[in-house]
Amino acid sequence: MKKYLSLVCAFFVCGLASALTLPMPAQSNALVGKVKVIRAGYSNIADLSQKYDVGFFEFVEANPGINLERLYSGTKLLVPTRYVLPQVPRKGVVVNLAEMRLYYYDQAKQRVLTFPVGIGRAKWATPLMQAHIIDKEVNPDWVPTQSVRADFLKKYGYPLPLVVAPGPENPLGDYSIRLSLPTYLIHGTIEPAGVGKRVSAGCIRMFNQNVAQLFSRVKIGTPVNIVYEPYKAGWQGNALYLEAHQPIKGRPNMSYKAAINRALAANPHVKVKINWKKAKRVAALEMGVPEVVGTSS
Repeated sequence: MKKYLSLVCAFFVCGLASALTLPMPAQSNALVGKVKVIRAGYSNIADLSQKYDVGFFEFVEANPGINLERLYSGTKLLVPTRYVLPQVPRKGVVVNLAEMRLYYYDQAKQRVLTFPVGIGRAKWATPLMQAHIIDKEVNPDWVPTQSVRADFLKKYGYPLPLVVAPGPENPLGDYSIRLSLPTYLIHGTIEPAGVGKRVSAGCIRMFNQNVAQLFSRVKIGTPVNIVYEPYKAGWQGNALYLEAHQPIKGRPNMSYKAAINRALAANPHVKVKINWKKAKRVAALEMGVPEVVGTSS
């Protein structure tokens, strides 16, 4: 574990986490947040995920070799709460499927709010899309799609109701945000352990306390951009950072070199020295933690 922690030791901050509401960086910069190291105590990983706003799979990536399902008191964990912002316009809601994380750009207050999310499993992969919010509902009914009803019947041997009323059996939780692509929602959950995993039927699942925050801020018409960026590169001052996540099977092949070159194109007149050997190592480790891979002069 030491060789992995040493990669990010310059950014370690111990102590309790605050909500992931971060200052909006200048347009020329793309880094937000800080990496932390904690000791697990007697908590389980589901509790830690909600406490630090970090999804299950983000913890898996950042802590190779640690069995997160069997944490012992005193286990040291890296909390990957530093991010390169996705390489798309900072507007409205952006969801990066590769890191299972949602970003909301509050332009009025110049803040970035970021939350872990659960996304669709292989059979119901959440699609890439440029959409917008068309409806918001408190205590929503759940109307299962025909494919979800058929799958449930096959799995359990009895049918789902045509409509599930609000309450403890409603998988949407207390809030739903409907997108312009039919049948797709951003919503809460009655299964918080699914946040940070690929387990939904295509919708975007959030912790209830997080979707409440998002619900209160977004408006009808807010754009929603769902992207797939397993590699993100961006600047902080004269340093170029690379962040790498495990690619999702079945998604198009991506390249860390393409992400770096895209960031370089944002500053075409600046001389930059890239450490391609380190970039390759960061990409191979897939820890989801930004690392410096180049500097400008």
